[in-house]
Amino acid sequence: MNRNDIEQAINSGEIMLKNLNKALKYAKSARRWGRVDLFTNGIAGLIKHRKMDRAKKYVNQAQMFEDRLTAGFKKTEFYLPGMNTPYEKLYHYTDSFAADYLAQEDIVDCVNSIAYSIKGINEVLENLRNTLEKVKE
Repeated sequence: MNRNDIEQAINSGEIMLKNLNKALKYAKSARRWGRVDLFTNGIAGLIKHRKMDRAKKYVNQAQMFEDRLTAGFKKTEFYLPGMNTPYEKLYHYTDSFAADYLAQEDIVDCVNSIAYSIKGINEVLENLRNTLEKVKE
């Protein structure tokens, strides 16, 4: 990788981090609203779904930059969650404790996956920055 490729990868990684941090913020908020939704009916479920929709939007935006970040690497040490669940339609159309519980489990998994992705991207960025310093020398 040359200096320009490394700088592009770093820029892509930083954009990914911004998007994933926003996704994490919305996913954590959805998790909190999901806890409320377990024991209530109504608006809490709608808010939870909107927060997860926003989190999904930011994850999708981050994924657009994944190829640029990982160019030149044979193996990546992070995972970007797709956030597509088999129960997604059930969650939107069923307001039951079982559906809310399954949704809550998936939300918690998404929060953990996003946090894991952020950690991995930070490690990749650290390696890229170290490589860039060596290239400058």
